[in-house]
Amino acid sequence: MKVYRKMLIGVLFMSGLIACGPQLKTAEHDESIKVELSCVPIEGAVEEDIYRYTVHVTDGKQSQAVMLIPTCSPIAAADYQTHQVPADAITAISSWWAGSGDYVYAIPKEDGVLIRRATVDEMQLVRDYGYMDWAFWRQGTLVMYDANTVMPISGLYMAEEEAASYLFLLDKIGEEWQAEALELKGMLPAKEDLRMELESMNLQKVSGFELNPETGQFSAGEWGEGELVMEKGRCFLVFKERQGAKGEPLKLALRIR
Repeated sequence: MKVYRKMLIGVLFMSGLIACGPQLKTAEHDESIKVELSCVPIEGAVEEDIYRYTVHVTDGKQSQAVMLIPTCSPIAAADYQTHQVPADAITAISSWWAGSGDYVYAIPKEDGVLIRRATVDEMQLVRDYGYMDWAFWRQGTLVMYDANTVMPISGLYMAEEEAASYLFLLDKIGEEWQAEALELKGMLPAKEDLRMELESMNLQKVSGFELNPETGQFSAGEWGEGELVMEKGRCFLVFKERQGAKGEPLKLALRIR
């Protein structure tokens, strides 16, 4: 968890984000296929949120969310080979932030459109992108191959109030969840000071964290039970048995993964 925490801290303070418009143009390959990928900004997302765009697949009539990414940029057909995208892909986008990137493309198949995704890191030794099947679009219906990965939920959850602030670090190692948490008096340090503060903060291990990915219900040891919810493209941990400074159920927002 210590190494993971330092990785989170580094990502939190990276800058130089890539901006893009809300729509991406489909590559000119097969005029009979009208599917395209588009980037939809997440309402209310701020600079500290790693996920600020939702990738949608649309055929002009139906549109559904495919995945979340921090930045968004179209990949021109002329650049497909550079990013190991097949020449017959009909649309592709990329995201790069804090030394790692996501690449996704759609390619026609006999009975629909296959969507494939790759995640790469600037430090990885193997240069193969390793694209994996992510979802399948058939007649306006999206079939996810792993629905739980649409919203990555491991990361640093935070809430800040005048009387108290809260941090909850959630990670998954194999099939086992690991969690650390901390409650502070008063407001969090200023953003420019938070990096050094996080390195020295004594987050306490939360034993026995368990999550039901189908219902979103979780149990967090001494922090009690709660529910994982998504609102307007953002992920929150809502604790039923723990109250915030104002007496309402404690609600922490995912700020970084």
